[in-house]
Amino acid sequence: MEHSYDGDWGNVQFWEDEPYSWDSYYYGDYLPYDYYDKTSRDRETTSHELRLLSPDRGEKYYSYALGLYHKSLVESDQMSGWIFNGDVDQFDGEFNISNLALYGKVDVLFDRGLGVDLSARGEIVSLDYAATSLKDLDYDGAYDTSYTSSVDDMMNMLLGLKGAIYYDITESDRVFTSVSRGYKAGGVNQNPFISDENKHYDPEQNISFELGYKSFKEKSSYQATFFYMLRENLQVSVSAQQDPGNPGSFYYFTSNAASGHNYGAEYERSQVFLDDKLKLTSSIGYLRTWIDRYEFYIDNGTSVVRGNRAQSQSPEFSYSMIAEIHPSESITISIDYSFKDKYFFSDSHDHRSDAYHLLNLSAEYKINSASISLWGKNVTDTRYAVRGFYFGLEPNNFEDKLYLQWGDPIHFGASLRYDF
Repeated sequence: MEHSYDGDWGNVQFWEDEPYSWDSYYYGDYLPYDYYDKTSRDRETTSHELRLLSPDRGEKYYSYALGLYHKSLVESDQMSGWIFNGDVDQFDGEFNISNLALYGKVDVLFDRGLGVDLSARGEIVSLDYAATSLKDLDYDGAYDTSYTSSVDDMMNMLLGLKGAIYYDITESDRVFTSVSRGYKAGGVNQNPFISDENKHYDPEQNISFELGYKSFKEKSSYQATFFYMLRENLQVSVSAQQDPGNPGSFYYFTSNAASGHNYGAEYERSQVFLDDKLKLTSSIGYLRTWIDRYEFYIDNGTSVVRGNRAQSQSPEFSYSMIAEIHPSESITISIDYSFKDKYFFSDSHDHRSDAYHLLNLSAEYKINSASISLWGKNVTDTRYAVRGFYFGLEPNNFEDKLYLQWGDPIHFGASLRYDF
């Protein structure tokens, strides 16, 4: 894999022209504002899984599963360019990660529709990491080692558990509740200019509670779920810019916050009308999140305090409505309307998106094993932001500014499909 980009989003001529008028001969040296970066990755992944499964439940009142899982990943990264402001000409890093997990699950159905579902997963994640930075110190074409870093046998011992109780009121209606413990493994941030305090991040643990109701009938179904999650050592993606005049020194890394929580509700309903010619599906979600105050350090020793607010990428309200119309057995018309509430772009700054609505349309015609569909996405041509980056890019003062990544504008297309 190769990932390359223009870190300053322009070229020398662009920055030398108005309104920036960047002086490439600033301080008497030729310092063009031009940051091109390239990262090449070689990744090899191997996984194995062995599972023992019970037969179909049938007349039995229990089912089970037992499994052993192993995965190994070796990734070699090579970075070059101006990403490190000329302090490094080339950076080589290698990850060697191994996952070994044992898991089990048992589902027991007692008399009168009462059932218990228990599962557990124990996992060991080990990580070896080594990195070397190279610099042509004498400009003679000979690279010298300017930086080395290694992590040997960083090991995460992780345990996930879940216990659920459900009750089948009828053959199509069920109420359920569950308590579970989950995790995310820790890891390594490999940028060489990240402070030692931020080189590693720890595993995250969470405890979740759910209460819900399901109903599935021939022409209608709905499901409502209430949830609450406690998160400890919460992993957050934060950013820092080491050099105000070098956009290539802006990078994201993973850090740990103290704790946080999520809670909310989800509801989904689907129903068929007019002798199966119209199907309406709607869903609505409500989400409240919180992340406690936490602190991290950037390379120059500056302490950055974040948190005490909602988590990023977490809209409070969202909903969608989908109508499928079947004028005949061969024609399907779909109308998809959705809404997403405003949310924080990042855990690194307090800028938010605007709330937005989207409308998608499609029509499909089937002929035996073939089908042709015409579709339009964002047909109202809504301009909406999906990401926001806050850093110093524009000379001469390089003041921090919000830059937005926009969602797709209106676009149309056609698809042809044939099933053999």
